Amino acid sequence: MRKSINKTLCKYHVMKNIIVNGSGCWVWCGYKDKKGYGQIHRLKRGWPQERWVHRMAYRLWRDEEIPRDLEVHHICYNCSCCNPDHLVLRTKSWNTADANSKRRGKKPLIDYSNSPLWVQEAIDAQINNQTGQEEESW
Repeated sequence: MRKSINKTLCKYHVMKNIIVNGSGCWVWCGYKDKKGYGQIHRLKRGWPQERWVHRMAYRLWRDEEIPRDLEVHHICYNCSCCNPDHLVLRTKSWNTADANSKRRGKKPLIDYSNSPLWVQEAIDAQINNQTGQEEESW
């Protein structure tokens, strides 16, 4: 009985801190880390502990544990989303390969957006060579 009460309270806490956007994402409006992932802070044995909201939502609404070797992946690519329908389990290597294929993750150190077109083309070619993608021919 106590476990179901705690689960209901946790679901309530998540639901009161979200806004549903046009694409169906449950966007977390509470605290977010520097990468934009929603977090809940709580005390465990007197020490502060952080929990990622998307992982908590996956466990609460799907009623299943997350194996240690898997990560929760956002199929909507919105890191502040905690809609369990937008969350799937993937391996770290799959998640990393997906991020690299979509050019997410590490950003360039220098902003070349105001550079001449030939500089941007050279950078794109270098990125394509590193990811193994072929350059488009006109």
